[in-house]
Amino acid sequence: ATKVDALVMGAKSLEELLFPRSLNPLPQVRFTERPDVVAAHLYEGHIIILTDTTPMAMIVPVTLFHFTQHAEEYLQAPAVGTYLRWVRSLALFLALFLTPLWLALFQQKQSLPQFLHFIGPRQSSTVPVALQFLILEVGLDLIRMALIHTPGSLATSLGIVGAILLGDLAVQVGLFVPETILYTAVVAICSFAIPSIEFSLAIRLFRYFLLLAAAFFRLPGLLVGSVVVLVFIAQTNSLGVPYMWPLLPL
Repeated sequence: ATKVDALVMGAKSLEELLFPRSLNPLPQVRFTERPDVVAAHLYEGHIIILTDTTPMAMIVPVTLFHFTQHAEEYLQAPAVGTYLRWVRSLALFLALFLTPLWLALFQQKQSLPQFLHFIGPRQSSTVPVALQFLILEVGLDLIRMALIHTPGSLATSLGIVGAILLGDLAVQVGLFVPETILYTAVVAICSFAIPSIEFSLAIRLFRYFLLLAAAFFRLPGLLVGSVVVLVFIAQTNSLGVPYMWPLLPL
């Protein structure tokens, strides 16, 4: 039993008590505000934890694949729902690997086959390409946080200024190349396609790690870094359930 004076942050405080925080960024519970999602998980054998005054439920145990599910898929025909699930899974893959893979291939462009020679910027810049990706990642987080604290009437204008105007000016003055902005924008869209914000932020941290691995050690560094991320995810569990079940263990 856990004895506390208060749960100041509601369900989030209870989550920290039940699942102590560590350096692992992967969420071990899933939050939802939809009664139909709670009922579906109860039917599948999950445990639902309700906290007084908190308008959301905690679902445990969970795996990696639960964070790619959305109720929208179950409201459509099976073929449509399967298509949406595959698109969301593709978005998860691109959010993790697109920019590190492009960076690793660009740094070894001379050894690429002819059909991959389109990879790489068409113009030079004053900032190294690897540093451009890191700056753009942080810049997107700054824009996202700024939009959260901006009144609704000004949020659209701030988004246009931050995402379009600043990016275009950065290319014109030679700080960035268009390719890095393009691929970072694609990664941002793919990240927003992931239903769970907690899981999306964990994927972002893993992408930082892969970017640094690709920047310092090129393609071999990306391959080793990908194995490290895969092993890290495979070692995670939620109430004893492996995070990659039923893929691992088979």
